[in-house]
Amino acid sequence: MVDRIINDFKEPFEPTDMTAYEKYKVLQPILGEATNTYFKYLDEPRTESGDREIRQTLTRLFTQAAKENGLTTEQVRRMFMAYNSLGMPGLLAPIPLSASRVAKSFNGTWEMRHRFTNGGRTPFARNSHNTTARSQIYYDLIDPKENRLRQLTTMWTEENHYEREKLIARDMPGRSAEEQSFLLSALVDIQLTQLDEWTVRYDDRGMVFGNYGPYINGIECVSTAFMMRFGASETLIGIPDTRMILPDGSEQPVVGMFVLLNVMGGAPTALSFPMAGLPELADDLPTFDTVDSYNKMNSDKPLVGGFEPIDVYFNRLRDPVAHLRSVEETTSRFGAGMTHAFYPPSVSRLRDYQRDY
Repeated sequence: MVDRIINDFKEPFEPTDMTAYEKYKVLQPILGEATNTYFKYLDEPRTESGDREIRQTLTRLFTQAAKENGLTTEQVRRMFMAYNSLGMPGLLAPIPLSASRVAKSFNGTWEMRHRFTNGGRTPFARNSHNTTARSQIYYDLIDPKENRLRQLTTMWTEENHYEREKLIARDMPGRSAEEQSFLLSALVDIQLTQLDEWTVRYDDRGMVFGNYGPYINGIECVSTAFMMRFGASETLIGIPDTRMILPDGSEQPVVGMFVLLNVMGGAPTALSFPMAGLPELADDLPTFDTVDSYNKMNSDKPLVGGFEPIDVYFNRLRDPVAHLRSVEETTSRFGAGMTHAFYPPSVSRLRDYQRDY
C-alpha cells in the first residue's frame, strides 16, 4: 500500500489565504510527478528503498513548490493530499474541525441507503443500479471526554467487491452459487485525536468475521487516517493506512481488495464510503469500484434489537458456544422451565442506554 510517510501530520499547519484556483496553480507544475509517485507502490511490496524513494521525491517536489510560492512545505503537502482525495473541492479553505464534534456526530445507528458496485453495472445490479445489500453501522460513544467510540458494522450482500462467481469459486468451494450470499461483521474501537484546529486523527483496532475466506476465522486489523473539513463535508485526506495483525503480533499492510478513498459526511445524518477497485494484486482477484451510503436513523446510544449492546451481539456471533454456555447458566438461575434466551440486562444497565430526548 501507499507508504505511511504520506500520512505524517506531525508538522505544524496553518491554512493559507489562497483560493482553490490559486492553490491549484501552486500544484500544477508538480502534480503529474507527485501523483505518479504517490501511487507507484500501490501494487508493489513495501521495501526500504521504495520508502526512501517516495519520501525523497515528494519532499523535493513539495519543497520546490513551497519555495516558489512563499509557502511552507506542509501547506503544499496538505494541498496535494486534499486534492488527491477530493479534487478541486479539496482545495477550498479548510474549516476548523473538532474531534469532540465528530465523535458526537458519529454516535448512534446508521442504516445503509444504497450500495453501488461498479456504478451499478454488474450482472447482479437491480434496475435502480443498486446492489442487493443490507447493512447497519452502530457507533457507541463509550468515552465522550477522550473521544473514544466502539463501532459495530454488519453487512449482508449479494456482491462484495469481487466478481461474484470468482469469489464463490475461490472462497466457497462446493456451495451453490445461485443461493450464496456474503455476511460480514466487524467490531472496532476508535480513538479520535485533535492534532490542530483543522485536523483530527482517526485510529481503530478490531476484528472482522464473515462467512467466507479468511474472515471465517476472523482477521484483526488496525487503521490510521486523518480527517479535515472542506465546505459541508468532513472527509478523510490521503489514503487510510490499514494493517492486518499476524499471529506473531507483527503488522502487514493490507494489499488488494480495495482502497478506501475517503469517508464523506455530507451532513450530520449522512455517510458515504467510496472505495476504488484494484487490479489483481498479491494473488488476490481484481475488484470493482464500490460506494456505500448510509443514513442516520437516530443519535441514541446504540442497541441491537433495542436491548442488546453491540459488543454482546458481536461476541454472540463470533463465539456461539460461549453464548450457549451463558444461556445455560442464566437458565439455571431462572429455573429449568425456561426454554429461551430472552433475558434482558438489569434496570441500571437499561438506564445507561436511556434515550437522549
